[in-house]
Amino acid sequence: MGHKEFDQAVQEYKRDPGAVNLKRLLTYAVNLAPETHWRNMRAKGALEEPFTQLRAVCDRSLSTEEAERFTGCLGYALKATLAGDELGEPAVCCPTAGGQIVFTVLEFVWDSQSSTRGEPDYSLAFTKAREYIFAGTPLRTTDREGKGTKDTRLVEGIGLCNLSFFLR
Repeated sequence: MGHKEFDQAVQEYKRDPGAVNLKRLLTYAVNLAPETHWRNMRAKGALEEPFTQLRAVCDRSLSTEEAERFTGCLGYALKATLAGDELGEPAVCCPTAGGQIVFTVLEFVWDSQSSTRGEPDYSLAFTKAREYIFAGTPLRTTDREGKGTKDTRLVEGIGLCNLSFFLR
């Protein structure tokens, strides 16, 4: 698979943005770099093996601010659910076709074995991550973070998008 196949998948997705073409597009996007051996988080057994890198693919262009909010929401979900290391800054890539950004790829270094939970639930962490990325982190129930912070979010979401996670 190379750039030619990716460009063709982009055109097919533009003509018909359905799930089949999106899956094909994301598959080509993840495999553009020859050294990659990413596994789709939804694949059977993908979360049973440790991982040290995480790739998120969003089906639209993200501004710098949206990428920061995306990272904040993902980091919040991982920290709150798994009690592991903080999530660092991502490498961000925005592949283009015909001069237009087609989607955004964010790659993170994060060690799944840093979780301090006895039985970490990675599936729950990524389910919560999707929820937070779309809608924002949970509403605060008190003003503990300062006057007027009750009913606000630590990090706002970016809205609905098609999102896929890959691990290695």
